[in-house]
Amino acid sequence: MRRGAARGNCAGAPLSPFFAIRSGVTIAAPIPKVWAVLLDFPRYAEWNPYIRAIAGEAREGARLRVCVVPAQHRERCYDPVVLKVAEGAELRWKGRYWHRLTTVEHSFRLEPDGAGMRFRQDTSFSGFLVRFVGEEQRSAFRGGIEEMNAALKRRAEG
Repeated sequence: MRRGAARGNCAGAPLSPFFAIRSGVTIAAPIPKVWAVLLDFPRYAEWNPYIRAIAGEAREGARLRVCVVPAQHRERCYDPVVLKVAEGAELRWKGRYWHRLTTVEHSFRLEPDGAGMRFRQDTSFSGFLVRFVGEEQRSAFRGGIEEMNAALKRRAEG
């Protein structure tokens, strides 16, 4: 292989130092109700199958402790910093993960959508270790995020 050429995985696809998950769900509930569920960190373990715990304050510049359980995997925790809090519209944080060799940026966005609202959840992973994350682990993160979206919908509509 020539110097600087991208290496591939077993299937021959190039290994990328970046991947993103973009997901969303329409919820038949008012934005303030969904926002209240998202910011009630102490109750995450009651309803959230993906983000099992968040400790800290939803305030720009504050440090959180976030523990996630990707589908069929063990819990992983990291300590991101809150980048943005826009009341009823967006919560975004960024932190280091996997031995501090990966950067994760995660956001929740709430948007009006007819009689209800649209919840959008975006996560991006970048850094050295991301190139070694296989499709099984990437699918686990996607699955966990989709499970959380469905659980948030049930919680907010119930």
